Amino acid sequence: MPSSILPTSLVRQSPFSHDPNWFYTIHSPLANLDLHRLEPNIQPLPPSLTIDLNFGTQTISSFINSAQHELTSTTETKRFILDIQEFNQRFSAELAINTMFMNTSTGATLTIERRRWMVADIANVIVSFVRDGICVAYNEIFFDLDVVDLVQDDVLNVIYQESFEACPASHVLMESLVTEEFRDDEAVSCVICLEEFVAGDEVKRLPCSHVFHGDCIDGWFAWKDSCPLCRFTLHV
Repeated sequence: MPSSILPTSLVRQSPFSHDPNWFYTIHSPLANLDLHRLEPNIQPLPPSLTIDLNFGTQTISSFINSAQHELTSTTETKRFILDIQEFNQRFSAELAINTMFMNTSTGATLTIERRRWMVADIANVIVSFVRDGICVAYNEIFFDLDVVDLVQDDVLNVIYQESFEACPASHVLMESLVTEEFRDDEAVSCVICLEEFVAGDEVKRLPCSHVFHGDCIDGWFAWKDSCPLCRFTLHV
């Protein structure tokens, strides 16, 4: 039975401010161990490299909590068996990953900017793994790759649509909000950037009790004077 080689998975958020609602995850690679490959005077064949590429959507609710944030619906999945020797060099690795994406209906429709960024980043991860020599003792390597688009639910869409008309908050109002340290027992996410809070984060709590990252809510108030969640209008 395959076992995990590395202890953690890698999550990459979108780096694009104009296209923020997606992320991808490379789960800890699994492998079938073959100790005979480590015996002296044996030149084993390179291990096979299998990537399970999964596309999905994740609904972001207006009532965000950690449980709802994990709900993902798979829209397409495909398995690829690649030549691990292609990952000895960055150029050939990027070519292999790009070909993999283009051989899926979802991957082929991604924007060029997004696909190029993911291809380069994923190739770099796998090239680093191969160059570390960890895979020498294994005859099969498996990567699970999830590419997820974030989708707002109907309630959140209505809130954003109704909040689109600009009405910036006053500087007096913005300066009146107190910055506090997030407590670990609240377990919620910032509805503006969609990232989960962690203990120690600097946050701002509105009079309606909703909490946001300080920088996130400051940016929001630059064009709207109401809470992004409940539309409560703030007054000085």
